[in-house]
Amino acid sequence: MPLAPGPAVVPPALTPSCAAMGYPDAESLLAALPGAGYDCAEEIAAALRPRADEPVVDTLIAMATDARRDTRARRNGLRALGRLAESPPASRAGELMRRTRAAATRMALDQILAGERDSFLVQDAIWIYDTFYFPSFGTQPALERISADVRVAPALRARSAMAAARLIGRKVGPLAAADRDSIIAGMFSDDPGVRAAAADTVARLRDERLPPQIRAELGEILLAAQLDEPPLALPEDSPDIRGSMAFADAESTPTELTARAAIARAQDRLEGGAHLAQLRADYETLALPNRLEAAGFLLRSGLPVGELPALLDHAALVSTAYAQALGPALSAPLPGEPAGTLTLLIFASQAIYRDYMRAFTPFTVDVDGVYDEATRTLYTHQRRPDQSENTLGETIQHELTHALTGETLFAGLWADPGYHAEPRGWADEGLAEVMAGAIADGEGGATLAPRPAQMARLCGRAAQPSLAELLARRAGYDRYGSFDYDAAWALSYYLLTERPDAARRVYAAYRDGSYSLAAWPQLVGAPLDAFEGDWHGAISGWCAGA
Repeated sequence: MPLAPGPAVVPPALTPSCAAMGYPDAESLLAALPGAGYDCAEEIAAALRPRADEPVVDTLIAMATDARRDTRARRNGLRALGRLAESPPASRAGELMRRTRAAATRMALDQILAGERDSFLVQDAIWIYDTFYFPSFGTQPALERISADVRVAPALRARSAMAAARLIGRKVGPLAAADRDSIIAGMFSDDPGVRAAAADTVARLRDERLPPQIRAELGEILLAAQLDEPPLALPEDSPDIRGSMAFADAESTPTELTARAAIARAQDRLEGGAHLAQLRADYETLALPNRLEAAGFLLRSGLPVGELPALLDHAALVSTAYAQALGPALSAPLPGEPAGTLTLLIFASQAIYRDYMRAFTPFTVDVDGVYDEATRTLYTHQRRPDQSENTLGETIQHELTHALTGETLFAGLWADPGYHAEPRGWADEGLAEVMAGAIADGEGGATLAPRPAQMARLCGRAAQPSLAELLARRAGYDRYGSFDYDAAWALSYYLLTERPDAARRVYAAYRDGSYSLAAWPQLVGAPLDAFEGDWHGAISGWCAGA
């Protein structure tokens, strides 16, 4: 069967994060990939999708598996394969990865799993297997071997254990003795991420796989594992390594609390009860002992009581700035949106925040904060300057803006069908970034002001952001990838400060459900190219005055 045809018109290969702004063909893209940094490698991978053919895939496989190459080149080659695999199944790239070059790709992944020592490379191999070639039951022994290896990085051990757990969960029939032994070994591992994965396996087993004897045996194992866990305690932040010669990966890994929460979920699954709810309440008692209430807000925190009023001041400030920028019609609540008290959970440190979020929520852990519209809860934490360029106050204002847009501009919830029919990342994140920089004007109002670090990054770019790309961007918002927060800020700031009527028309269209990307020129009153030119001119002016 022939491959699906490639696109009739191949879009330009835009690579603003690379040494060259663009590359003419697949050959030049592949030549630039080995030494590329993360953002550049992502752009090259995206540019390879419409240019994919069997030689492209084979070159990437060879790059990923050639032990003579440095680890960056191999990681970039493997990640590009994963990005090709993300293509729609009926596309040329999708068919290459799922059909004609699937066997060669799996052989390369097996080679990496069998003997590779680089943690990031092996994690990417597991990601590709676990996402695009699932279930591949033959990988289970390699995954279990990696997760049991004490010489392996904790993040990789946990990732391997989770992938093995998914395979066990996918099987049919009563739990096999080998899988039972694997769960027991994992439950008493020295690594909390492996223990958590083993408990998650139990929690996900279907009833037909749990005859009474196996259910009772697993219940006893879970109780023993629970009793074997250390007492609840708040973790300490890792030290500031600035100025040292140390290298550290900023991504955090599962902790003892992660394992305890997974065991509690499994106990709830087998026995019923509220093991997880009790554990969460106990941890909140430790981590969030102080509280302050104000009109519409409940603040719980591990910070000193005397610091809490100033934190709630950010809520009042962002509400003022939002209403001032958008006007009364656009800042009025939408009918049917979640309402009532908004809860802020502000942890005393990044480590405690990450500990809690990984154990008790489904959200991304390694970020400054999260707003959950379904429960009207904002999660964030105090931090050191080396941990984030955003202050706690800026994060509160950013996340509370998401609460406001959910109430007044974007009808429905994140997971509702049709919620992401039109791209909205620039509008949602851009407005939140603008409001993060709002400051009191001393007269009861607010001023929208650029933040120095953000302006420095924007002005330090080799090229100004593409308007068309930004308006359509989904990566890092409702799809996997990295989002361009600085460009989104620049567009929203330009609209709100220099074209406020156009800004309100755009946001009104989001509010009433009429927004479409194709209608952008009509909404802003200018063709795309002309608007982009004016926007770029404004950015140049900001940078000249910075």
